[in-house]
Amino acid sequence: MSRNLHKIVVGGFASILFLSASVASASTIVVTGNTSPAENQPGWMFNRDTTTSNPFEFNNNKHSIGTGSLYVFPIGATSSNKFIAENFINAPIADVNSVSYDFFIGSGGDLSDKDQFYMNVYANFGVSDDLKFYDCRYAVLPPTGSTTAFTTVTFDPTVAYQVTTRGGATPSPFACPAVPADMDLMSSSSNIRMFSVSVGDTSASDVGLDGYLDRVVVNRDSNGETVYDFERDVPPPPTPASPTTQSQCKNNGWQAYGFKNQGQCVRYIETGKDSRVASASSIGSFFGSIFSWFADGISLVASTIVPGKQKQMEKNINNIDADANGYPDVGKEVNGKYTSVYAYDATDNWYWDLGDGRINGTVTSISLLDSATLTTCNYQVEYRGAFNNDPFLDSGWIINNIKCSGYDDNNAYNYLIVHETDPRYRGNPDWAVWGTWEYKTNTQSGFGNFVRPIKHTNN
Repeated sequence: MSRNLHKIVVGGFASILFLSASVASASTIVVTGNTSPAENQPGWMFNRDTTTSNPFEFNNNKHSIGTGSLYVFPIGATSSNKFIAENFINAPIADVNSVSYDFFIGSGGDLSDKDQFYMNVYANFGVSDDLKFYDCRYAVLPPTGSTTAFTTVTFDPTVAYQVTTRGGATPSPFACPAVPADMDLMSSSSNIRMFSVSVGDTSASDVGLDGYLDRVVVNRDSNGETVYDFERDVPPPPTPASPTTQSQCKNNGWQAYGFKNQGQCVRYIETGKDSRVASASSIGSFFGSIFSWFADGISLVASTIVPGKQKQMEKNINNIDADANGYPDVGKEVNGKYTSVYAYDATDNWYWDLGDGRINGTVTSISLLDSATLTTCNYQVEYRGAFNNDPFLDSGWIINNIKCSGYDDNNAYNYLIVHETDPRYRGNPDWAVWGTWEYKTNTQSGFGNFVRPIKHTNN
């Protein structure tokens, strides 16, 4: 069977199937603008000093992750102008393993301009206030650069860098070591207040220079790896005209209203839940975003572990995965059962624990969501089928039991999705999903099964 968009990956509605137990926790946070409300508050601030700031935007011209990046426009003739992106990390030096960023020299520069795309790390000794401007400032310069591709630059606290020891009215209590980690040897509990990524050096040499920044990665012992993905903020499209009766959804009428199938149209009539609205605080659009991620070809981290069936895979490894490539062999049917959680709030922030060690969302924990408008959905996922030596399910069935509670949703959902190889498959285009799969059961508490026959009283 060909490996194209009609394939399905199990989970939530669709999730990762094989994940190594040894893979460190990681999260990706999409950044479309300032995320810190003020200096020294966690998050990003871009061009905080407006007196020297150079214009920039988030666009889709280039990217090293996702579909877009941050673009710095050509620097003007005012020599003081530059671009500065600040992240107020406020973390112990001993907790930070590395910080990296990607940059791309624009058409206004050449390879000699690589040093104009640099990082500064602002650190304080343990005896100083953690939020002091800095005791030691470390300059991280790119060893190379490119005008045709992104280059990754990494700060490693155990490596020597150019360093500035602060003087003046609030000087550093010690002379700064070249190796940032050695600050702890001089004063324990030394701290990194923030790091910045800049374009331009406030001199005439950077006039006309432009370029792109993307994929900033912070790796810490305490919370693993956090990836910041710079993306263009796209407003949700306008909602198309909406049906008012179930009869308008029938006979392919749902297509005129922009729904993906008749079930979504009927669900809108019955519940007001609109799967067409592209909002992170919408269960329907959450499912849709999952579909698009896999359609775009997300790479999967694989091992010989099926979520919920680790012991079975370990015990029967030679019978299930003889070539030890991390996927069940051709014709080997396996069962799986595991849990996942999705949470969101009214500010369009969201959090998704896939149940396989990965975290996605605009925040890194549920506790960072607005508690007053929090909605949490707990998933129990079951499946059976054959993967035929790759991470995609080629046959069988998937069950999703979902219980939501909170500000926006207090319902239970149950989905049974079957493949064309399952005897329950009917080939009904109104309930098709992922090509050769379809809904057999699509229920919501209080409303019954949306898959025909529909058990509702109104038309």
